[in-house]
Amino acid sequence: MPTVATCPSRKWFATGSLPVSITARLLHYQFAFRRVNHGLDVYATIVPTVGAVVQGAAYLCSSHAMAQLDRFEGVAESCYRRAIVQVTTIAGKDLECVAYVGQSFHEAHAIPSDSYLDLILTGAESHQLTTDYIASVARLARKGKSF
Repeated sequence: MPTVATCPSRKWFATGSLPVSITARLLHYQFAFRRVNHGLDVYATIVPTVGAVVQGAAYLCSSHAMAQLDRFEGVAESCYRRAIVQVTTIAGKDLECVAYVGQSFHEAHAIPSDSYLDLILTGAESHQLTTDYIASVARLARKGKSF
């Protein structure tokens, strides 16, 4: 499961195809925007937090697509790492998934660019995440605080 639902065109760009996806929830993590240590860019990540919930999408990806995502997410450069997590689908089924977790990020909350936020919100809407959750992500982006 990606850190957030991602825009289908962005997922296609990373993998060359649009994998099958399903809306899911990741318990005991919170969504956050953090500044990358080696620059001024701000990206999304997830942070372990008891009682928190991240909404997103779980994708069925081939090993080739996962290798492409690793390159896109900067795994070799330690920007993100793969983490095995358990998500729950909207139908109540538990799935073991891979999530990309930010590695070289400052602990402080940060505000993303408008274009990056637009990609995240477009993806959230395309995966039909709840209206309240999408609004919370938008508020978070403007305030720079995690939820």
